Amino acid sequence: ELAESIRTKGQIHPILLDRENNLVCGGRRLAACITAGINVKAAYTDEIDPLVLRELELEENLRRKAFTPGEEVLAVQELHTLKVKQHGQAVSGQKGGWTLDQTAALVGKTRGSVISDLQMAAAVTAFPELKKATKKNAITRAMKGMERLQESIAGIEKHENAIKANVERYKLYNGDSRPVMAGLATGSIDILLT
Repeated sequence: ELAESIRTKGQIHPILLDRENNLVCGGRRLAACITAGINVKAAYTDEIDPLVLRELELEENLRRKAFTPGEEVLAVQELHTLKVKQHGQAVSGQKGGWTLDQTAALVGKTRGSVISDLQMAAAVTAFPELKKATKKNAITRAMKGMERLQESIAGIEKHENAIKANVERYKLYNGDSRPVMAGLATGSIDILLT
């Protein structure tokens, strides 16, 4: 489709090359021109910072490439991290630094979506098999499952430590719940049976 568009309307944007003829951006336009046998329009750039080069690539791909959900969240995370490296970390109440809102504007998403993507990217980084997920909600479900698993493991460890320390593990209270619960520490009840 892109090759046909370039053939009928012309190549509006040139591809970008460095002085050693390495492609900086415009890979799809280049491929379309080669496929259609069209002469490629190119522009050259002088020395380009590798961070800026990666940023251009990520930005272009986030807008045009069909990523899997795992690839997309990792790309958003990498782009945000590159921008923070360039501009510094934003600190609440102070001017300067790169914000989540700026990343959201850059990739055309809401701030909440970017936060969600960054959380999913952390899960995909920790568990690379999540990169194969075909929908973001599959990554979210896996994240929630891992959180429940971590809570269970922490509970088991707490239980095992209590056994080792010979600590009283259970205490039963029988009576009117209102006065009994009023004297107990918050979060100390595992089950209330009426």
